[in-house]
Order: sequence, then structure tokens, then C-alpha cells
Amino acid sequence: MRLTNRETLSFKLVKLRLWEESISFHRCGSRSNSHCLSQSCVRMKVIFKPFASKDCTSGGHQRCCSFIRGYVETTVTRMTVLFSLIFGGDALLQWIWDFIYAERHVLLRSPHISVCAAFSTHLIFSVPFMLLDVFSPHVGWRHKYRICREVVGFHQWFRCATRILWKYMVGVLPLTALFLSVRRTHFPERAPSCFHAFRECVSCMLIFDTLFFFCHYTIHKIPWLYHNVHHIHHLNRDTFALAAQDASISELLSLQTLAFISAMLVGCHPFSEILFHLVNTWMAVEDHCGYDFPWSLHRLLPCFGGAPHHLAHHQQFKGNFAPYFRHWDYIFGTSLPILVNERGHR
Repeated sequence: MRLTNRETLSFKLVKLRLWEESISFHRCGSRSNSHCLSQSCVRMKVIFKPFASKDCTSGGHQRCCSFIRGYVETTVTRMTVLFSLIFGGDALLQWIWDFIYAERHVLLRSPHISVCAAFSTHLIFSVPFMLLDVFSPHVGWRHKYRICREVVGFHQWFRCATRILWKYMVGVLPLTALFLSVRRTHFPERAPSCFHAFRECVSCMLIFDTLFFFCHYTIHKIPWLYHNVHHIHHLNRDTFALAAQDASISELLSLQTLAFISAMLVGCHPFSEILFHLVNTWMAVEDHCGYDFPWSLHRLLPCFGGAPHHLAHHQQFKGNFAPYFRHWDYIFGTSLPILVNERGHR
């Protein structure tokens, strides 16, 4: 159906009103989603009023009014459902949080379970890259994306996993468990909205990236700290996924501390904090994996450094101090050029 210029203008005004209403729904300060939705629907009746008048039912405006009424009805329905799902605390994430919370919050409060989950998650995330390294002779296409010079065999993976497990058992597990036993965490019954969880997770990543950059930069500038804290991590000049936690006990503890500080500064919902720790672990694995895939996060979002960015740090022992994002290295002039090509040759 073709509309006149006046009818098109009316249609655009309706779309603008709907967009303004969606923003007001998002900014609704009420804790009850149903209350916000009821207020939104009442206000939207104003949109229908000009198209329900007698003037609208006569002449050439009839088809315009019927068209806009149908559009408004469809948009209101879709917008109500969409915003209740995205910004509603009892929508997409509630069933997941109910599954975690129902008689499992005791496990979440256990300091030993949290530390064991951190090690297990890192190990699970590293398995796909281990399979690529171990079965490399039978996977020809992997060489196209391998950016490290040497192929890491199963024995090197096994020795690395053994070292990390020993350090967790001796130092990381008892000290982190002691810290978590003192820390008090509130577990609300309501889950956060998708937008709220995403915002808290990104905030934690930005804070963690900032704290890590300045700590990492300081360690490299002070020889005593480098040799006693960070030197072990740089023994792996050609990185692989599991090497992300192949470090000294003091460095592993400092990484755990920075992650906890980031979550506490943001004031995360427990669900958002769990999501942050999962994303943080995956980012560490991807940075050390030694592969530059087309679907890697730094390919999709250039603000991330990715595996090539961190491999340059391991090969040159300087620069690229930020773990994930690249802005701090640009600001302080510590960004390094990538000296390896897609096949891992200098």
C-alpha cells in the first residue's frame, strides 16, 4: 500500500513515539516488570487516540489509519515481549539462576568448589586446542592458523597440567579458600536481566584489564619482581592454551585477587560474577592458544588483542602488557607490532 507524504510523516511520528516509549520503559525505576509494562501500555493508548477519531474514519485517511493502527498494535506487542525478555529480571536468565540457586547455593558458597571449578573450567576450555596440537599430523588445515613456531606435544601438555595442579593444591586452593570463607556473598532469588548481566560483565573485564595492565607493566620494570613472580610464565615462549596458568603460585594468587577485586568494585550479582569468571578464563585461554582463527574474538572486535597480540609479548618480553583490550598499550606507547605471519614464521 502506497502512502502520501502526509501519511508517511504521520507514520514516522508514530515510530518515533514508539521508540520514545521503549526508552521510557527501559528507564522505568519500578522493581516490578508488570508495573512498568502496565504504565507503558497506558501511555501507548495516547498513540491510538488520533487514529480512533471521527476525522480518521473519513476520506483518504482511512487506509492510513488502519495501516498505522495495525503497525502500532504489532509493534506494541513485539516491543512488550522483547523488552520484558531483555530487561526483565525474571525472563531469560531466571530459569538458569533457579537451577543454580535451588539447593545449590551451598556449593556456590563453598570456597573449595569455587577454586576447583576455576581449574576445571580452564582445563575444559583448553581441551579443543590440545586436540589440535596432539593430532596435528592428521589435521592439515590447522597449520594455516597456527602462529607459533613449535608444535606442542602431549607430553608438554601433560607436564604443564601437572605443574598447574600441584600449584593449585599447594598454594592457590588453601589461600583462596581462606579468602572466600571470609568474604560474604549475598545470593538473591531474582536473576539479573540480560542487559544488567552483560553490563556488569563488561565492566568487570574493563576493570580487570586496567588493573592487570598496571601490575604487569610494573612487574616487567622491576627485575626482582620479574624473576621471582613472573619469570616462570615466560618460560613458554611459544604459547599454548594451558600455559595461561603456567605461572608461579604468587602470580596465580594475584590473578585471582584482581578478578575478585574487579567483581567487588562493580558490585556484581552472583550470576554476573560467574559469567565474568567464565569469560575471563576463556579469554586467557584464547590469548595463549597459539592460533589465529577467522572467528576469534579479536577478528570480530578489533578492540581486543587476541593470540597474536599476546604472542608478541611472549616473544619480545616487552610491550603488549594488557591481557585483552588494546587501548592501554596505545595510550602508554607499549603496543608491539606483530612479528609472526599466519603460518608462524618470523
